[in-house]
Amino acid sequence: MKHHPYDLHDLCPEKLEAVHIKNQSRPSSVRLSALRTAKCLFQPRETERWDTINAVKDGIKRGNTIPPLLVYGSARQPIVVDGHHRLAAFHEVYPQEQLIEVLWAEDWDHAVHATVHENQVNQAAVTDRERTRYAWRHLMLDAKRGQLLADGDWKLSKAETAQRHLISVAQVGNFRKELNRLEAALEASQNHPLVQRLRRQLSFNLDLEVVDFATFMRNDPLGLTDTQWSRGAKWCIEGFIEGASSSTSVSADEVERQKVNEVKQKLTAALGFDRWAAMGNEAVLSQAIIEVLPSGKREVVWEAMAGELDPAFVTAFAEAVLDGELYDDEDDNLAA
Repeated sequence: MKHHPYDLHDLCPEKLEAVHIKNQSRPSSVRLSALRTAKCLFQPRETERWDTINAVKDGIKRGNTIPPLLVYGSARQPIVVDGHHRLAAFHEVYPQEQLIEVLWAEDWDHAVHATVHENQVNQAAVTDRERTRYAWRHLMLDAKRGQLLADGDWKLSKAETAQRHLISVAQVGNFRKELNRLEAALEASQNHPLVQRLRRQLSFNLDLEVVDFATFMRNDPLGLTDTQWSRGAKWCIEGFIEGASSSTSVSADEVERQKVNEVKQKLTAALGFDRWAAMGNEAVLSQAIIEVLPSGKREVVWEAMAGELDPAFVTAFAEAVLDGELYDDEDDNLAA
């Protein structure tokens, strides 16, 4: 996901929601320079579609009517909820003083709902994978806001969650299954080093004898909010469960997870997300590279992956890594 200078990171949903509720001045147009994005909250797409941006630019030049942007938050710096491609085109065509027509989302739920639903009615529809990952991210944001569970039940039903994010009820069930496993492990793992550390951090403000599931999720010590569904999230949860009854170092688990993410991010940057994901062997490649290659040799991998490689070669490459046959120890070149 490309970040622009006008993109805001690490926004707190509660604070943004409070600002939106307080905002009684909701103008119908704002200066282009005032508009902001918060892709962490309101952008399920992981790549921009430049053909869409160019189509908007062409429409502007032909004098076509461009639909207003849907925004949320403050009147001083409205956050774009729907219309990221239009906003990118505006920055290419208009001066910063240009007034841009906007509509205001009613509330947080409307903004989240519109982010996916409005994108499904145009030519740059969000993919199934992007919708699923966006749904997971927002489920984690709900958890951090203390809204995942209410009176022992889920805030939204499976059907409501599925409709909100345009994913299947079965996918929502998979989310819940993993979180239920985590909740059960937490109840039996109050001596887990990660839980003990969290209790110490919170003891300044709270007198905690145990860390309940809502508190655990709200503080998110596993980093699930920033972890992509499905494999990354499952690995995080599985690592916690496996470490719950063992002496495995939590910091070692975290380091291993960071290494896996590093490998996946590098390969995504080299090959492109769609191509990398379509190969279906991300876990094999990531783990193989980590297990077999020292960090210095990994740079050769990034260079190789940046070339025009087909999936068959990459699969053979992964198998060679696992077999220890990929590199010549005398130099760091790919073995023939």
